[in-house]
Amino acid sequence: MSIRTIIRRIGLVTAIAGTTVVLASPAHAATNFFRINNFNSRLALTAESANEGTRVVQAAANQFNLRQQWSIKTNTGTAALTYVMRQKITAKNGALVDGCLDLPRDVDRPQQLAGEVIVVRPCDGSNSQKWLDVNTNSSTGTVNLENKLSLMKIDIDNNKPTAPGAVAIQNDVAQTSQRFFRAFVASA
Repeated sequence: MSIRTIIRRIGLVTAIAGTTVVLASPAHAATNFFRINNFNSRLALTAESANEGTRVVQAAANQFNLRQQWSIKTNTGTAALTYVMRQKITAKNGALVDGCLDLPRDVDRPQQLAGEVIVVRPCDGSNSQKWLDVNTNSSTGTVNLENKLSLMKIDIDNNKPTAPGAVAIQNDVAQTSQRFFRAFVASA
């Protein structure tokens, strides 16, 4: 058998194997992105836009909405997690950067106010972007997300906790609307 024939056969086998891998791959494989869903409303935390400082609201789950898909960044020396939005945001200087779930103001704990709206800002590693899973309920798979700086939990506007478009706020009073769970997103 000539070397040319061997090379052709190897090429054919490689092409068939590659086609098999592509066709056998699941159409909706899991990703490392997830939605943060409110347990009461079943709606997902969603950035209103992809601009720095945009408010976080709850909206119906949509696998194509990258502003409601998050990944976790761990932080050395702490159990606190940083939630990074899948879609890049436009910073005030016009640059496209990673956006993180954040408090609206970088002020010390005593100046943090209950009821302030949660926002997405450029990821900077600050404590206002670090969240602890607290009050974990293993039977429902839910957690409260407590901010490391303010020590307040993410909540949904208490006037309409199950309504689409209701804003996510920080709250220092325990509410049932503070329970969240992570739902992994299938790839499109």
